[in-house]
Amino acid sequence: MLGLMMLNPANTASAYNSRNLPHPESLLTDDAYILGKSAFSKLLHNAQRYQNKTGIQLTTIILNDLDGWKINDYIQWLNTHWQGEQKGMDNIALLFISVKEKQAKIVSGANLETLLTPKVNQDIITTKMLPQFRKGYMENGIKDGHAAIISALNGEYKIHKNKAYGDHYSWFFIIRAVTLILVMIIMVYELDKQLSHKR
Repeated sequence: MLGLMMLNPANTASAYNSRNLPHPESLLTDDAYILGKSAFSKLLHNAQRYQNKTGIQLTTIILNDLDGWKINDYIQWLNTHWQGEQKGMDNIALLFISVKEKQAKIVSGANLETLLTPKVNQDIITTKMLPQFRKGYMENGIKDGHAAIISALNGEYKIHKNKAYGDHYSWFFIIRAVTLILVMIIMVYELDKQLSHKR
């Protein structure tokens, strides 16, 4: 099961029954028509090739909007329906994007949770996808996120350090070192003055 809390399907079905439910074996659904023909073909090819190589199904779903619902609610509703149609959900990784809300979510089956950890998922979204979304480059953000997920599934993804925090941390030590040096200079100067008076 994709790791989200269970919802009552009856509470959510009415909100989504007008949608075309993505098939659980479909690797790429773009109901928002964000991806160009070339990008769509490339992402689909990469997902198919990765599934053939590893047995891991990387599914990408792009919706235009969520009809006012929260992203977790829709994913859980989708997961509830998928469980009745397909076995082997433990090897599925899902990249979900809502265009209007500029939101993205990565969830995974139980067998993949040690690779797609919450920290890794959040880093992929915040460093690879959302910056592109904010600039209006939705297609680039989706492609970058898709590639980063494959990298994470291969155990190759590296969490990005917070550069702003790192710079702040470095400046803190520099300022502290300079302050200590100045204090030492003043102390030496005062000590020298005292010794001069004693002479």
